[in-house]
Amino acid sequence: MPLRRFFVLLLLPFAAACVETTGGTHDSTQHVGRSWVDSTGMPTLRAHYDRFPTGLALAARAACGDPAETFITHSDLWFECQSLMPPEPTAGLILKYDGTMDDLPKLVISFRFSPTSTGGLTLHQQNYALVPQRGGGAVRIAQPSARIDATMRALIRKSGGTPI
Repeated sequence: MPLRRFFVLLLLPFAAACVETTGGTHDSTQHVGRSWVDSTGMPTLRAHYDRFPTGLALAARAACGDPAETFITHSDLWFECQSLMPPEPTAGLILKYDGTMDDLPKLVISFRFSPTSTGGLTLHQQNYALVPQRGGGAVRIAQPSARIDATMRALIRKSGGTPI
């Protein structure tokens, strides 16, 4: 499956689920298939790579090329695709999480790598909706999905990583 199609299949059900979910989303017990929760409470899929997966980074950049998508490189070891959503889930997130019309919510697929003490890299992969707030700042909303996690694990294995 081309990576662009993968991102579309990942993001659309995620957007709908974010709006339908009630209550907080940072409870680690709600995150199916995620092996770790970061210091902010966000569910994170982790994987080990012997070396940086250049192919994964290039494929993610190529897949994140639609007009409603933005590929952001934060550093050599951190990149993400941010995607605007269809109007209905966008409106739902703005209303539910006190968002703003001046900076619309986005779905984010984030890949952050950190060096390990033994020489490889650990991937910290997250999927979430980023909802800018009227009063400033933004809220990250995670939504559990066993299907998305399984698909992401397959992508990690295909790019040479080993899920932790």
